[in-house]
Amino acid sequence: MFVAYSQVGSDFVIMKFGHHPSVSEKEVQRAGDLIDAALELEALKNGVKQLLIVPSGKTTAEFVRDYKVKPFVAGLGVNTKPIAYVN
Repeated sequence: MFVAYSQVGSDFVIMKFGHHPSVSEKEVQRAGDLIDAALELEALKNGVKQLLIVPSGKTTAEFVRDYKVKPFVAGLGVNTKPIAYVN
């Protein structure tokens, strides 16, 4: 599977995409999910706000999704053990 995209301002724009005809639908879906995850990581690194796609035969881009920063705090979670303080 391949995807041709470009960053335009604060957007990613997919201009072309495709896959080999012998690839199963399940494999295409998996590859698409992996590409989407990779694009999301790149978007967060580069300050990209949304993903657009120019469908085959069209000249205008269509909205696909927003990229939003998801808060993450390492080390927080459920702790069932009592906390012991040593003085």
